[in-house]
Amino acid sequence: FRYQLVFDITQSMNTQDYQVSGLPRDRLGYAKAAVRQALHELPCGSEVGLGLFTTQTVHFLFEPLEVCDHFAVIDDVLEHIDWRMAWSADTHVEMGVHHALREMQKLDPGLRLVFFTDGQETPPQTVQPVYDGKPGAVAGALIGVGGLAPVTVPRYDRENQLLGVWENADIEKPPVSTTVYSEKVVTRVLPAEGPYLSWLDEPHLKAVAAATGSTY
Repeated sequence: FRYQLVFDITQSMNTQDYQVSGLPRDRLGYAKAAVRQALHELPCGSEVGLGLFTTQTVHFLFEPLEVCDHFAVIDDVLEHIDWRMAWSADTHVEMGVHHALREMQKLDPGLRLVFFTDGQETPPQTVQPVYDGKPGAVAGALIGVGGLAPVTVPRYDRENQLLGVWENADIEKPPVSTTVYSEKVVTRVLPAEGPYLSWLDEPHLKAVAAATGSTY
């Protein structure tokens, strides 16, 4: 098994909607714990790399390493993945998946992409990104993280101290157009007031998977 694992580290992944005893309640923490369990189950000879997603792009922290010889290194990096590593607050998941697949094609098309995200576009999409690669050329799996019920998103300062929750008024208006977009899509309109709500957007992730030849 050869995997490049990418974690969405945008702030909706701080949402606490898991209720499993002994595991983190927040989406990012839960995904990391699930990966840690999976690493123990991979046979020697398997290779795993880690990466981050925020705004429109991914950043690979390192290319896949053999899990038995390098378990301590992989586990240490995994432990320290944090939302404060994000280089932007916006979340354009579909564009991020496209970017990850393009980078994987250049890096090693024999790798499998595993992308952990709640699938929520913030600000909401108004137009549809076009995938310019060959669907299925890189094997990919989108792993949905979070619950289906809308919940508030905690807002932290850079010291990770809770300030409150994100409000709809805090969210920037979506872009009207850009060269990497094509047709307009139906989008939800955020209320002017009230807390910003987040949930696992399964229909969107299934559509992204279908367009890129990935699985959900």
